[in-house]
Amino acid sequence: MSEKTKKKKDDKKSTSKDKEKKSDKASTPKKGDKGASDKKSVKSKKGSESPVPSKGDEETKSQKSTTPPVEKPADVPPPVDPATPANPPPQQQQAPPQFGATLQPSPFSTMLGGGGFHPSAYQMDPILKKQCFLHNQLLRYFCDSCEELICYDCTVMGPHNTQLHRISALEEAFRSRFDLVNRAIHSSIVPKRAQLIAQIVRLDHRIDEVKTLKNVIEKDIRNEYGAVMERLRSAEGVKMAVLQHDIAEVQKDITRIDEILMTMEDIAAGGPPNMQQIQNGAPDLVGFLHKYRQINENVEYASTKQFKVEIDVYPNDLPRELAERRVLLEHYEEQRKLLKFKDDVIWKLTEELKRKYDYYQDEFDKETRHEMNEWARLVDRYASELKKYELVCSFCGQHLSDANVNGECPENTQRVPPQGVTSGRTHLSDISGPQMLYFTDEEPGHECIGNRRHHFGRPSLRGYKQNPFRAQTPGLLKEEVLLQNPEAVAVLRKLAECAANGSLEDKFAQCDPQNTGMIKKGDFINAVFESTRGAIQASELMGFMNVFTTSFDEVIGYGEFMGLIAKVSGQGEQYTGGQQDLHQHMDHMNIQEPASKLGEHLMPRLREALLQKLKPRERETVDRLRTALRGQPLQEVLARLTPNNYGTITEDDLIIGVAKLNANLLLSDLKEAIKAIKGVSENGQITVQDTVQLLQ
Repeated sequence: MSEKTKKKKDDKKSTSKDKEKKSDKASTPKKGDKGASDKKSVKSKKGSESPVPSKGDEETKSQKSTTPPVEKPADVPPPVDPATPANPPPQQQQAPPQFGATLQPSPFSTMLGGGGFHPSAYQMDPILKKQCFLHNQLLRYFCDSCEELICYDCTVMGPHNTQLHRISALEEAFRSRFDLVNRAIHSSIVPKRAQLIAQIVRLDHRIDEVKTLKNVIEKDIRNEYGAVMERLRSAEGVKMAVLQHDIAEVQKDITRIDEILMTMEDIAAGGPPNMQQIQNGAPDLVGFLHKYRQINENVEYASTKQFKVEIDVYPNDLPRELAERRVLLEHYEEQRKLLKFKDDVIWKLTEELKRKYDYYQDEFDKETRHEMNEWARLVDRYASELKKYELVCSFCGQHLSDANVNGECPENTQRVPPQGVTSGRTHLSDISGPQMLYFTDEEPGHECIGNRRHHFGRPSLRGYKQNPFRAQTPGLLKEEVLLQNPEAVAVLRKLAECAANGSLEDKFAQCDPQNTGMIKKGDFINAVFESTRGAIQASELMGFMNVFTTSFDEVIGYGEFMGLIAKVSGQGEQYTGGQQDLHQHMDHMNIQEPASKLGEHLMPRLREALLQKLKPRERETVDRLRTALRGQPLQEVLARLTPNNYGTITEDDLIIGVAKLNANLLLSDLKEAIKAIKGVSENGQITVQDTVQLLQ
């Protein structure tokens, strides 16, 4: 064992022995010599803490011999009752270090309850505050890591003897923490206190305003209405209570701040600490460090607590019942008469307006119906006059224009075979004469067929009706044109609402007694107008008719019109173009047994056999026609156009029959389908059986 270690152990043993001896002497002080005994105990402790025990004993003995028997020395303060803390004697008070120089103590600073401090910090014995509770030594150091006061033994023997603890001197810890709290107070608490005082001034000023206005109102109503005075006082009391409550809250905050300031002033009153005061156990340093955490929490609470700056109480909303009653009494009779007269006038005007509305509605309907009939007649006349001067292509139906006058015709591609050449499958484009259906009254010459050029002539009504929208909107069908027009769709929706009760369909049936599905254009317009009376404006309906019909239409297929209404209203079936499976919807078709007496189970096989004979392009055309004619009574319509229900049919009759079912079909597709039907027929004729099997 080294000599240093032995020496440390000897020092500790001697120190502990000196402690025991001096504590025994200090524990039995005389009654009249309490202060001297306290001083001796402090000096004995100081001597016992020295590292060399022999020197400490000598100093202790010398101090004992030289200490005069004074009852209360000037440098040691008398014991203070913890319940009633008092300020130190005047001779010990010094100016605080630059703290609270401009602050005046508040009269409420003695109210501990308003500050919110914990009472345990003030109820400790002053002697115990100066000693370490572990080693009973004088507190001379401060642990910055643990925020605790410690003695010398704590730094040597523990628990603050490791590198994790940062130890500082008592005066250094006091100075740093005192400066921190002082800066926090001057940066936040003092300005806030000034704001609170200004708030009290404003509240007092507002109270004066309320009182002044109350007195003016009170002088006006004191002699007449006691109840009004009572309500006024009640309103004033509410406002005053709110304002007084605000003042009380602000005053509490001021009191709390004053208590913090007074506490800091009491701590700072001892002046700058020195080593002699620390050894003598000056209560300002130790007390502050004991209360540092509590004081810091109170400072943070006081600085962060918000106060209401805006005054919610205003004097202008005090009740002025007397003035209001005077105004009401002065004008009561006149206002009552005016209200009665106003009610009578409003009732009479309402009744008169209803009668005029009904009258003008009837007159307007009559005039509108007459005007629409006149416009329809003029449009038909204008169309018939224009038709004399219009020219369309015989093959594709396009109108004559600058764009196509010298262009190629997409439909005029098939040449007429030379004379004497016969074929088992006769194509539609190979036929000239009355079997060929052109868009013009004049048939093109033999030299014009197949030269890929347009041949213009006067339009034929029957030929032009097969595709009336071909020239106006290339590539679009009539239905697509209407559905892409927002105004037309809006009119169709209104028509769907009007047609829900079945009146529109009944009027169409009355105009078509033979059930052909076609009615005159004038009858169609009148039927639509009568069914939608008052629901659709005449201008909207006329605009829709101009889109739905053309100048060449003399008859209208109302079945197509009703199907379009059903599709817009969401009740009809939505169809899409393109190829479809040849066997799709086969179970839903209702085809009667053909003349050959084949059973229903042979129909798919026959259709498949016919399709195998077609070319790919012909199959695409047949698929498009099947999609467009799905669900249509094709067999019934074709049966009416033939002498026998299952015999042959001509090209013109087939085109007319298919056009009745769907007028939006392209004439080129019909020609291609007729060519395909003739190609699969055994004798080159068009039969109803083959047509139904391929197209449905």
